[in-house]
Amino acid sequence: PRPTRTPRPKPAATRTPEPGAEAATPESASELPVDGAPIVFTESDAEGGWRRYSADGVGFSVALPAEWTRIDINSAELMEAGLRAVSPALADAMSDRVRAQMSDAMKFYAVDGAAASDESTATINVLRHSVPKLVSLEIVMEQAMGGLNRLTGIDGKIDETVVELSSGKAGRFAYVVKSNLADGGTVNMNVRQFVFVKDGVLYVLTMAVSDAKSKQYSDIFDEVAERFEY
Repeated sequence: PRPTRTPRPKPAATRTPEPGAEAATPESASELPVDGAPIVFTESDAEGGWRRYSADGVGFSVALPAEWTRIDINSAELMEAGLRAVSPALADAMSDRVRAQMSDAMKFYAVDGAAASDESTATINVLRHSVPKLVSLEIVMEQAMGGLNRLTGIDGKIDETVVELSSGKAGRFAYVVKSNLADGGTVNMNVRQFVFVKDGVLYVLTMAVSDAKSKQYSDIFDEVAERFEY
């Protein structure tokens, strides 16, 4: 049974930027499953007590701390139910936002289940786009920066750099975006985003948490990126 609760203000819908999406074309379709097909992830043990999530055909795997919870996003209804199972307050606070973020490109979504509470909860998602095989990381980053500069709510400077990770080169963006609440207030979300390009496929790993909690998640977010495989 659902607990009785006081309604919480819902954040206004804010789409996760999709770097490089402008480069996608129907002719560049890869050997990966058709977007929209159900995805079934399996879990396995990873170093340091983390858990690795993998699925046939998606082209990537993600390692997360054991206390994080993967949310089934094969439909909006399943995503809503998954969030509600972790925390009813989280589902109430984030329902508008996650529905706005959902697209065929989103293949993975997880939250810090140990600290799940409201719109300030730490989240991770992975988007996948098919792009022409000649599209480089540099082109993707240029397009991504253009998209971020047009994004409403960016508060301050966007940090852009190329980093060397275990899986190879990646573009890294860090910024704070202001999310509006229904009651007129705002919450600043600290976003760390990594983009990877390989064989005509673009992967976008996005991690976000309230700016007030960003320091305690900084090392975790960097480690998630370091362990990302594609």
